[in-house]
Amino acid sequence: MKIILGLLVLVVAVHGKRIIEVQTKTSEGQWTGTNDWIGVGFFAAEFADHCRIQYLDSQADDFEPGHTDVFTGVQLMACEIYDFQGEVAFASVNHSGADAWTFDWIRVFFDDDSLVTCTNHSPTMVDHDAAVDVPCA
Repeated sequence: MKIILGLLVLVVAVHGKRIIEVQTKTSEGQWTGTNDWIGVGFFAAEFADHCRIQYLDSQADDFEPGHTDVFTGVQLMACEIYDFQGEVAFASVNHSGADAWTFDWIRVFFDDDSLVTCTNHSPTMVDHDAAVDVPCA
């Protein structure tokens, strides 16, 4: 019995926190939205502690000016099942295509009821097969 209880404690201790929802806020204004591919990686201070969503996509028309888009479940790709051992320190937002995207923030909600907001505190543009790193707190 003590062995089973010890293993249960070990499993709970090893389980980190998982992302359950990602929200993106496209900036207001002309030319801020996009129909191109947007992906994002979330990284803890220990760089090896990370997951990546190759392509953020939902049933909605995502990344329209002024809109907040919500991604959950299988839309989170590998991040749906990844256990973070540390706190998410930054997001790396990547863009594929020729139609830039400008965003205000990305919010990440976890299964322990915590959240982080990733932002440069001003509109951030990513364009032309580029990536931009944004701090999270």
